[in-house]
This record gives sequence, structure tokens and C-alpha cells, in this order.
Amino acid sequence: MRQPSTVAMTGALVYEYRELLPLLAEHLEANDGEVLPHLLIADIVVWMGHQVDTAPQLCSSMWQWLGSAYARGDDAIQNLIAASAVEALPMPGQPGARALRNMLPPDLRVFDPWLGDPELR
Repeated sequence: MRQPSTVAMTGALVYEYRELLPLLAEHLEANDGEVLPHLLIADIVVWMGHQVDTAPQLCSSMWQWLGSAYARGDDAIQNLIAASAVEALPMPGQPGARALRNMLPPDLRVFDPWLGDPELR
């Protein structure tokens, strides 16, 4: 069951960052008009991986926004961000992996499964 808080949070993120509207439109079309927050937030992180070289300030701002949402969010929001956003970061060697990880707020770094990988330092 989707939690209302996670649907609201993903909507607020897209509202704040209008660049994500086309991604939301694709998501809605693919999911019969429903928002599936865990899938959407993962898609957003993948999108960020493709944007980080050309729009690093935008990506950094989005991670700061997600860090703030994590800090004040309920358990469902914290799980959404820790499990589906951080874990969607590109794997070492993939485009954007190092840059996006360097942007993670401290509270979110602990959830990165590749944190100890020397290639990402």
C-alpha cells in the first residue's frame, strides 16, 4: 500500500523542480495514472545521473531537498529516500556515480551501499 506521505513528498519534489514534470508524465502514463513513489524516486535519481555533468547545481539542490525531506519525514518518507533514492545511485564506474555521491547530504551517506568503494572517493 502506498503511503499518502510518500505520494505527497514526490509530488512536492516535482513541484519544486519543474524539470521533473516530463519524467512524472512518463511515470503516470506507464502506471495507469498512479504515482508509485519508490519507482518514481528511483527514476528521478537515474535522471539526475544523466544531468549531473551539465546541471550539477540542480542535482546538488535536489539532494539537499531530499536530505531535508528525510530529516523531517515520517518513517515512510525516510524509507523511500534511504531505500529507493540512495540505492538508485549509479554503480561505481557508471556515469555520474562519483559526482552524485559527493552531493549526498551526510544523513544520507550512511545508506549508500558503495560508501567504502575507493573508486568513489
